[in-house]
Amino acid sequence: MNDIMFHLEPVFNHIGEHLVFYVIGAIVAAVVIYFTRPYSISYILYGVEGIIYFGLMHAAVHVCVRFAAWFHYETTFRALSDPVAVHWETPLIRFWEWDLYNPQWLRWVELAFVLIIIGLMRRYRPMRVQRSHKINVKAAAPQKKKKKADDEDEDDDGWGVSKKREYTIPEDFVKDDKLKKM
Repeated sequence: MNDIMFHLEPVFNHIGEHLVFYVIGAIVAAVVIYFTRPYSISYILYGVEGIIYFGLMHAAVHVCVRFAAWFHYETTFRALSDPVAVHWETPLIRFWEWDLYNPQWLRWVELAFVLIIIGLMRRYRPMRVQRSHKINVKAAAPQKKKKKADDEDEDDDGWGVSKKREYTIPEDFVKDDKLKKM
């Protein structure tokens, strides 16, 4: 934890020195966001979502590089005679300092991942209002029941099933003439 605070100390010092400007900027930004909230809130949330994805990607790359360095060290025969650790690393906190990436091509891998995340966000989480899909099949309207006369015999049981049921047995199953007439 002290390592994190050590790296963030210049940020806190800068905010402390320019606190008035940050407060005025926050008030102006809050007023602008309040009056443009149907548009600005969606952009802010989209940006926060992107930052979360970038942070998760950076942490995953950091863990993978650490694991790869450990695995490379543990599986080489040189480690038996000359135990020198592999110094592959990415900065977990100060990712903006490009000199801390070792090997140097890891920064380009992370930049490629950032571009891939931006492309995936544009493809699967676009900044336009999502429209609901139209259903092509129309539901059948319920049929209205006919009013029947009191003297008329009702053939429907109320569930759309006829009360008069006729059963027919196929002739190839019946050998007895009495069953055929049923």
